[in-house]
Amino acid sequence: MQRKPPASCPMVNEEALSGDAVVRIRCLISYLRSRGHPDGTVRCYARSVAHFERWLADERKTINERSASHFTNDHLRACACSPPVVTHRKTVHAALNHFLVALRSAGLVTPCEPPQLSSVEVELRSYDAHLLGVCGLSSNTRIYRLRYAREFLAHCLGGRVDRAAGLQPEQLEDFIIARAAGCCRGTAKVICAAIRSYLKYLFLRGDVSRRIVEAVPTIPQWRLSSVPRSLDKEQVDRLLAVFDTSTSAGLRDHAMVLCMATLGLRTSEVAGLSLGDFDWRNGIVRISTGKSRHARVLPLPEELGEAISRYLRAGRPASSEPAVFLRHTVPVGLRVTYHIVRSVVRYALAKAGINPPMPGPHLLRHTLATQMVRNGARLTEVAGVLGHASIDTTAIYAKVDMPLLSRVVVPWPRGAL
Repeated sequence: MQRKPPASCPMVNEEALSGDAVVRIRCLISYLRSRGHPDGTVRCYARSVAHFERWLADERKTINERSASHFTNDHLRACACSPPVVTHRKTVHAALNHFLVALRSAGLVTPCEPPQLSSVEVELRSYDAHLLGVCGLSSNTRIYRLRYAREFLAHCLGGRVDRAAGLQPEQLEDFIIARAAGCCRGTAKVICAAIRSYLKYLFLRGDVSRRIVEAVPTIPQWRLSSVPRSLDKEQVDRLLAVFDTSTSAGLRDHAMVLCMATLGLRTSEVAGLSLGDFDWRNGIVRISTGKSRHARVLPLPEELGEAISRYLRAGRPASSEPAVFLRHTVPVGLRVTYHIVRSVVRYALAKAGINPPMPGPHLLRHTLATQMVRNGARLTEVAGVLGHASIDTTAIYAKVDMPLLSRVVVPWPRGAL
């Protein structure tokens, strides 16, 4: 089901506006339609902007953020303009934001000056450049490291980077203890790793001593101490059955979950799939993303191939974007993000009545690995499918092969006590 272009509809009374205002409003309408906004939203936003344009003409003001804020916060409170006008502040605020973006994209208003960055933002941009250029970290890893670095700067240094030289181990310890309170062990380890990474960056710059870097506590988490959570076949079938494949979004979501259930893909790998990654003639798919940074080629299961084919033929919006899976909500036609993929899995688990301790996409990855091991696959084969850089990462799945483990258990000697 290809998305139909929005039908033409009367938007505003153009006779009450100047010629330049009409051009600007038509620019907004074209922009909103290109993003996939429904006609009702386009009409509402166009009328909001027409109201703004008439007020601008009366007040002899220019179009910028300041005049938009004045109109939304001051004029709408006491608006006595002739109807029909839109006076809902939240709606008008959204309309004017889109209006300014559309006009700047078309070159109809001068670009605004970039806001003055605070010292913290300047510092975080420098740190982000270090994480990308020197450490080579992915965008997702950089996001959470910057998040905890920002919290550290606010709580321990009061937003003043120049105070780093006076940082004491006790301050660092108090911050981490307070921040990790109530978190699971894995999250606490992530927090410590992020703070340690930022302090190493400061150490390389000569802002702190090595003693401060070493003061970050280590959270103990013993490897192979737990058994991976997984679903059984009945639960997987129930999960896949919740999607309404009569809709375009249902076709997409069903295919995305199948990618994780049959190939063990990460959310970022599902979002990163492109049309050119599939070799339909030979029945293989090339996974070009992942933590190991090495592409891997996997066989394309028949069920997954049929699901993706149905989506491409009947559900995928028309777009020049090379990604397989696209957004079906505004902005329509852009590549899905890993956040969307993760939300789809969590929603499906809840709708299927499956409530695992950690309801997330990784559960499907664990499920596939567990099934492979129980069916006799070697750990090296599991590592190849999942894209693990080290076999040590895959070793935890050896614990799920209960028949094999039962054969190596040493019986307890009688009379030993």
